[in-house]
Order: sequence, then structure tokens, then C-alpha cells
Amino acid sequence: MKKRLVACLVIVALLCSSLLPAAAAEETDLLVNGGFETGDSTGWNWFNNAVVDSAAPHSGNYCAKVAKNSSYEQVVTVSPDTKYVLTGWAKSEGSSVMTLGVKNYGGQETFSATLSADYQQLAVTFTTGPNAQTATIYGYRQNSGSGAGYFDDVELTAVQDFAPYQPLANAIAPQAIPTYDGANQPTHPSVVKFEQPWNGYLYWMAMTPYPFNDGSYENPSIVASNDGENWIVPEGVSNPLAGTPSPGHNCDVDLVYVPASDELRMYYVEADDIISSRVKMMSSRDGVHWSEPQVVMQDLVRKYSILSPSIEILPDGTYMMWYVDTGNAGWNSQNNQVKYRTSADGIKWSGAVTCTDFVQPGYQIWHIDVHYDTSSGAYYAVYPAYPNGTDCDHCNLFFAVNRTGKQWETFSRPILKPSTEGGWDDFCIYRSSMLIDDGMLKVWYGAKKQEDSSWHTGLTMRDFSEFMKILER
Repeated sequence: MKKRLVACLVIVALLCSSLLPAAAAEETDLLVNGGFETGDSTGWNWFNNAVVDSAAPHSGNYCAKVAKNSSYEQVVTVSPDTKYVLTGWAKSEGSSVMTLGVKNYGGQETFSATLSADYQQLAVTFTTGPNAQTATIYGYRQNSGSGAGYFDDVELTAVQDFAPYQPLANAIAPQAIPTYDGANQPTHPSVVKFEQPWNGYLYWMAMTPYPFNDGSYENPSIVASNDGENWIVPEGVSNPLAGTPSPGHNCDVDLVYVPASDELRMYYVEADDIISSRVKMMSSRDGVHWSEPQVVMQDLVRKYSILSPSIEILPDGTYMMWYVDTGNAGWNSQNNQVKYRTSADGIKWSGAVTCTDFVQPGYQIWHIDVHYDTSSGAYYAVYPAYPNGTDCDHCNLFFAVNRTGKQWETFSRPILKPSTEGGWDDFCIYRSSMLIDDGMLKVWYGAKKQEDSSWHTGLTMRDFSEFMKILER
């Protein structure tokens, strides 16, 4: 009887194991002493003021406690061209930023971070480079705020597929989008989709060419498509729609459809790169013929205080504009703020309100795109952000939600990161444009290739409910 029972149990076990996802069968933790349950730092190297602590573990009896600008690191043997998932639990005191990350693996350093006073699970996905043999895993308390940071229960596993762990996948190749200069290197996309073709097209995109980082070509341009993938310059359009200012440069376009007047409006930033900047707007009722740009907002004493304006029109006709204020610092500012303004007509705007809850722990928010979802009344945002102490060449893409119009909720993990070395988007993920279309999240994103500083735009998609489940777990 016992032999028959054992045989049945073996068969059941084999059947159950065959139903497990591939990732579950692969999950062998590669870290030594990831929970610090030896009571000491076995397997880890410490830097500055880091100790093993028994007062506040996430589980078990011990955890790591790190002071300002301090860390524990562990060098782990890895395989080249392999996908890995790093997870752990972290918390902080006194609004300090606690990070869990990886470096020296053949790709860009990447981390997740938290300001939470309670333990929060952090997750990082990465793919090792073609010559990688080791990677450095770390828990680091950044050099800001007060109080200690804690981390515990750290695990590193190899996986076959990032889909269960990574919200979005990098586009295999960029889209072919024509630009007036002939280099076909557009970035900073802003996409509007219509339910029925508007003047012949379902999709319209504003963008700016940025060939090999040359800002003199970064001028407002328009293209159109009927599938969101194949883009053309509509007949009669003459790009750019506005020329290069002197002194200064154009940048940061945003495209908006105005139902009341059945027109497209294109907002963009003109900065003199000396002392001032302004937001300009032009409009079109056919996508081909555009009005002369008019100034709708300006700052006469700060040249980069109105970056990446993102405009939405609410059901009651109110215009909302979100943007990033970097003062005079610009691309390497360490004190960026997200702000918003309102308007009744999209031309005269209210004073600025700072979104004190719209912050990304451990990062500086650089650009922003906000989408208002009429079906739920929620606001969603995608935005590139760069690690504190670096600059906008080191951006990952993040996501935030404001479900009631009162409070923004951000998430610790990026939704998209640079691809592996050699990819078209292996260096920087830039300003993006999002839509929720028939339950699918569509994100057009600008990105930079490290080898030659070329810029392109790609499209990534995922079922929106699946996307949110990964972010929220």
C-alpha cells in the first residue's frame, strides 16, 4: 500500500512540476548569505559604515544596516549573455534613499530604490554582456537625507524570460521615421491616436530630429501613420514646422488634439541657452498647414525651467500642463521638480504648482508625458529619470499613476532600461509617449546608442493589466 501511495505521489509531483513556469524551475539563488543569517558579513564586502544588525530584520534574525554613502557589495560569478533577476527587501530612515542594484556585469549600472520607512520589495532585471564572468550586487544608502538604510533577503536568479518580471521589453529595432535632415534620427515622440482617420491618418506624431546629438536640427516636425508603426510625412507638409532659433535651440514637442475646434496643437520649448526659455504653440486643422508659433509661457531668468511640457485636455475643457523644472542647470541638474499649470484655453496659463509627491527615489526626473484616461479618470505618466549624481545620458524609463487626481504613486523599478551593449537603444532611454488602446499599453520611446550617439524611436507594447500587475507586486 505504501509503495502504491509513493508511486502516486511521484506521478503527481512530476505532473505538477511540468505545469510550473520555466522561470520557477530555474530559480537557484546565486548569492552567499543574502539574508545575513550567519550573523556577520560572510560573502559581502563592506564600504564605509556598514554593519550586520539584529534590531530590524525583514525576516529571520539579521539584516544589513548601512549609513550615509555606505554599502555592502558581493561579487557573483555569472554567465555571459544571460538574463538575471535580483530581488530583495529594503527600507530607510529619515527620507534617506536606499538602493538595491547591480554593476560591472557588461551593461549599465542599474538599481531600484525606496524612501519607505517600512520594508519594500525591490527588483532589478539585467542581462550580462557577451564577455561577462562576474557581476557586483550591492545595497547602497545614497549620500542624502538622514538616518540609516536597511536591506535583507537578497536573491539573484537566472531566468529564461523577463516577461514575468519586467514590465516592458525593448523594441528589437527602431521604427523607420523620416526626418527633414535625412539622417532619420527622431526622438522625443508625442503621439495622438484617433478613433477614425483624421485628415487621412489614425496616428499623428510630433517629434524632433537629433542626429548624433546635434541640437541645431532639433526642430518641431510632424509625421503620420495608419498603424502606429509605418510613418510618413503627409503630402504637403514641410518639415521642420519651425526653424532653429538664434541664439538657442528648440526641443520637447507635445502634440494635443482639441475637439472643440477640431485641430491639432503642437507645443514645444525654445531656449536661448543663455538666460531664458519659452513654450510656444502652433495649430493646424489639417495636419499640413500650421499657424505661426505663439508664445504661451516664458521664463525670462531661467533657461531650463520649463522642460518637456505635457498637455492634456480634461472632459470639462480644462487644460493641464505638466513639465520638469531644472532651473538653469539643465541636463545634469540634481534638484529637478515636476510642476503643473492649468488653463481654460491652452494659451493663458495659471501659476505653477509643484508636485511634491511626484518624485523617483534615487533618481532625477528628466522629461515627462502624462496621459489622462477618460474611462477611469486616472492619470498615468511615463518619464525618463537618471540616477542621482549622474546626468540625462543615463536615463531609465519609469511609470506613475494618479488614480484620483490628488496623489501620484511612483514605482521603484524602471519599466524600461537600455538594452544590452550593441543594441540600438543600449545607452539612454529618453522622453516617451504612451497610449492605452483596446487594453494595450503602447509606448513610443526615444533612445540613444552609445557607440555612435545615434538617436531613434521604438515602439513597445503590453497588455495593460499585465503591466500593472508586474509593477504592483
